[in-house]
Amino acid sequence: MHKDPISCLLEMTKRLDGQPIQLILKGDVIGAADISIFLGSEEIMEICSGNQMLSTKILQVWTMYLHKLCSKKSNTHLYGFFDPYIIQDLGNK
Repeated sequence: MHKDPISCLLEMTKRLDGQPIQLILKGDVIGAADISIFLGSEEIMEICSGNQMLSTKILQVWTMYLHKLCSKKSNTHLYGFFDPYIIQDLGNK
């Protein structure tokens, strides 16, 4: 039986022991150089609580996830709403 994602995130915060997780936002996602994003327990708890506005860090991680998912499925055109410039060549179809 699989655990729900929130339980997994809560377990992760216990393992972090005050140390942040470093994620690399690849340059091809944002059209710039690679940048590091450091997520701490606070940001993970922000996701779990569901009663706060999401921070820029969390939105960057979501963008990374969407990019990875779409790239694996060869559907990178599907998330053009993040940057409408990406889909301008497609026209109004």
